[in-house]
Amino acid sequence: GRKMAPTKETSVSNEELYRLMEMNAARLETIKYLIESWKMAPREETHANNEMLLNMMEMNAMLLGTIKNLTESRAHESSAAKINKAIMRHQPSEYDGTGGPVRLEEWFREMEKIFSAVGCPVELMVDQAAFYLDKQAGLWWYDNKDALKLSHNKEVLGWESFKKVMKENFGDLPETGSNLPKKRSYSQHLAQTQF
Repeated sequence: GRKMAPTKETSVSNEELYRLMEMNAARLETIKYLIESWKMAPREETHANNEMLLNMMEMNAMLLGTIKNLTESRAHESSAAKINKAIMRHQPSEYDGTGGPVRLEEWFREMEKIFSAVGCPVELMVDQAAFYLDKQAGLWWYDNKDALKLSHNKEVLGWESFKKVMKENFGDLPETGSNLPKKRSYSQHLAQTQF
């Protein structure tokens, strides 16, 4: 069976984002009011008004930053979801860790053709490809993905690095001194998880 696309829950709902935007609009109105009252205030009230205005402006700037970050985060998540759906429409085959180096190279070429066709950004390639790892390869990825990212000193493992470690574990490329555990067979995994 075909897998369902992974989804990410955002930590802030649309309602909360709109509430933040309304708060920002209300603060802007307050700032406008303070500016107008400042122009007409006697000298002794000016200092207090200035201080209140500066505080409001700082809070407004922080709120604008939060709204911007949330909007950018949503746009990125939306982009990843669109890419995932576009890839799924091409129905890429799954790679299960068998078939040797020829099957692995075929799978890489298939994924790269799809990535090119859908305009997949480089930083999403590994996560999108990993979604199509199954059985032994999927188990190996699940066991090692965090260590791989750490060993490459990156939050996101690059596509060429991903291909290299896949070849080391499932193809004929000799291992280059990696401290990662060798792949477990799928039957070993099933035996270890049986009660």
